[in-house]
Amino acid sequence: MGRNFNDDMSSAFVTYDYKTFSISGGRAFDRLEVEVKGVLTNLNFLSEKLGGVNSKEEIVAAAYTKWGKHFIDQIEGTFFIVIFDQEKRELLLYRDKMGVVPCYYFKTDHFFACSTSIQSLLQLDEVDRALNVSALGSYISYGHVHSSETLIKGVSQLLPAHYLILNDEEFTITPYWSITSHYDYISEGRTREQHTFHLDQLLEGFNSENSPTLLEQSETTGGNRFMKWIAKVDHPSIHALDYFEIFEQADLKTKHLAVMIGENEVWGKGKLYDSLEGLQSKKWLLSYPKNLRSFLSRWVNIPHKQSLGETYSQLIFQDYFDLDYLYPTYRRLYPIASLKKSLEVEFVDEVQGWARKTVVYQTEGFQFPYLSKLGLMELQTRVVNAQLPALYDAQRVFHQRVHRPYLEWKRLRYLLNLPDQHKTGLRKWYDSVSKNVVGLEMSWDKTEDGVQKLHQFAHRKVIKDPLRKDIINGFPRLTKEKRNQLNHSIIILEAWLQQNKIND
Repeated sequence: MGRNFNDDMSSAFVTYDYKTFSISGGRAFDRLEVEVKGVLTNLNFLSEKLGGVNSKEEIVAAAYTKWGKHFIDQIEGTFFIVIFDQEKRELLLYRDKMGVVPCYYFKTDHFFACSTSIQSLLQLDEVDRALNVSALGSYISYGHVHSSETLIKGVSQLLPAHYLILNDEEFTITPYWSITSHYDYISEGRTREQHTFHLDQLLEGFNSENSPTLLEQSETTGGNRFMKWIAKVDHPSIHALDYFEIFEQADLKTKHLAVMIGENEVWGKGKLYDSLEGLQSKKWLLSYPKNLRSFLSRWVNIPHKQSLGETYSQLIFQDYFDLDYLYPTYRRLYPIASLKKSLEVEFVDEVQGWARKTVVYQTEGFQFPYLSKLGLMELQTRVVNAQLPALYDAQRVFHQRVHRPYLEWKRLRYLLNLPDQHKTGLRKWYDSVSKNVVGLEMSWDKTEDGVQKLHQFAHRKVIKDPLRKDIINGFPRLTKEKRNQLNHSIIILEAWLQQNKIND
């Protein structure tokens, strides 16, 4: 049987066991039950168009009756909409284009529930209060979960600009909007061709060998075309950014532009830096779709300043799980410790310990004394978020291997300030293995210990050369000795994490 769950009025809650349907706070309209959470920004326009109806639920019911499931094309705002069509025995969920209002759901073969709050779903007997290890790995590595998964096993989220249809015969999730398919050229007074011409001119100016560099333009003319372009960026208009997203070759041009305005040329200098830095205060970046926020992160990569600390400390306590804009911009991980409050899950003491160690604040001072002793001060603005302690402890607590995509492909980002006694033990282990590894390829015993040593050798062999090249490319000004020290440090950290050589 379905259950009418009296949840907090700020969240929508729906249960559907394919026989009985229930919405907390929903309104009935003939054959429809409707619940709307959020804001419809074109409410007055829709009211006039639909014959003077007033409330959000009335407007949605009338729009669905008139235009069917594609009524969402007429709706603007930030919302989560639930419609149950009693005649068709069909449930429809809609999430707003930017994903401002959350939508979480849980589904089995015989039961479905959704809510704007994970806490509500956690109170259901059907939902297992277990962490999703796959999503946890993504969260620890990137600071957010990339897909529709959440940190709770079995609970998913409806992605922004998607709608869900559930009935006795089908369960489908379909996108109803994207930036590239719904671009409003006319609002800027330009045609698509004019936008293309503008972009080509912009890149032509960057590519010309005889034309002044961005920095020279900024200093001599007090601005340039890119400056004028970026100045247009303001919510809710995203037309300026869409210059690079609307065409098939957009990704290539974006990458090329990111190189042209990268750290080596103008970072931290002139008015371009000031303009990009101004974007940090625009909290509306949170509401942008992931592909656009990903695009932003390619070139908005400004070293952290203490003035940003207050904003971060405010965000740290808010119930956000999808912080794409925060992680690439501020270059630090959102703390897992806040999940205790957000999910109302009682973590054991061990988990609280590694949760607290997940965030390392990067200020104007150097945050890695171990590296500082080696003289690697250049890493100050490049290496942040010492996440290895959290990863190690998470692995130990849950007895499962946590997937670490960022760690596997970009090891040089994850350097750790180890206590002296741990460093000493690791160095002794590393040196002893190194001395005995010379003849290991040709002759090794097939005992468990021999297999382990061969595995250790193969692991180092695999990562050492690519890692060395990454270090040379990433830190060209380091001396050979410093590069070797950095390489050595990273391999030791890998061993610490994978071989569990440290006993707390």
